[in-house]
Amino acid sequence: MHSYQSKELSEESSSIKHVGVIVSDGVILADLAEIAEVFFVADKMLSSMFSRSNGYHFSLLSVMGGMITTSSSVQIGTLALKHVAISAFDSIIIADGRGNFADYKNQQLLQWLRTPTSDPRRIAALCTGVFVLAGAGLLDHRKVATHWALRDKLHREFPKIDIQSSDIIIQDENVFTSGDSGTGAEIALSLIEDDLGGSFANRIEQSLTVRQHHQFKPAISRDNAFKTGEKRHRSDRIQKSLLWLEEHMASPINLADAADHVAMSERNFQREFKRETGQTPHSFLTRIRLEAACLYLKESDLPIEKIARRCGLVSGEHLSRLFRKHHGISPGEYRRKEDSPPASPIILSTAHLHIHQS
Repeated sequence: MHSYQSKELSEESSSIKHVGVIVSDGVILADLAEIAEVFFVADKMLSSMFSRSNGYHFSLLSVMGGMITTSSSVQIGTLALKHVAISAFDSIIIADGRGNFADYKNQQLLQWLRTPTSDPRRIAALCTGVFVLAGAGLLDHRKVATHWALRDKLHREFPKIDIQSSDIIIQDENVFTSGDSGTGAEIALSLIEDDLGGSFANRIEQSLTVRQHHQFKPAISRDNAFKTGEKRHRSDRIQKSLLWLEEHMASPINLADAADHVAMSERNFQREFKRETGQTPHSFLTRIRLEAACLYLKESDLPIEKIARRCGLVSGEHLSRLFRKHHGISPGEYRRKEDSPPASPIILSTAHLHIHQS
């Protein structure tokens, strides 16, 4: 994560800041909940420190407004873009979700984001959200983080973007991008740190660790953040090995090859990898192969056997065994579940996400 200069928290720095989160069908609900919770805690903390109006107001937005169905089949209420001006927001966040693959060609949304002389002070995108910012032309000649499985597509369609492969979250001036899903809290904490400094962001982080221990993750911590399972602060050699494993996951890989790539013995490599990432090289490789398989199942009509080979697995039967072990269902069942509309969606009001409508 970008290292920020410390800032002194003062009455002046704590004025109301409006955050708008743009969502579409299939948005990752856990990300929204994390973002909302971070700003809710920050708002409460600021309210306890200053007497006048201050803190964060949070709004959910979508192109057409109304109810949006999340990845968990929970529905959330949103405001239509036509009813709000982008200039009303201090920060805009494009949430992660499969709907972004359609939204990055939606001219109404792109025009709203490109509104001249009315840009928000900051803009951020989670994982697939980078395509929306790219479609609006807001990422040209900028350093950007994106999920490893999306890099080729992003590069083909938007060659002016400087895609980075080593960081989970990248800040390039006023633009923040995340290279993985499940980083809602990370992005929100980055924006708060940019506003109020590292000390205040760390206090929020510590509060979240206590509040959310049984909700989203065992602990939300920027010093122990995970990208497909590994810790953020890694040695150069382990970081290099992770990238190598990702880039070669479609090929047969053995431990000796990975260790040789970073000039380590097999035994030392395996020990250091487990110490720094919390998992073995084999577990990490299995996880990213399953992630890739999930993406193929959702976004393509390729047969299971071909998907397995593209993900570096021996056969469709091998993929099926791994799917049942890790997901409890077959690849075919997973694909049907992703393609099927929700039968009886749960309606979730924005109040349940601690959202403050501005």
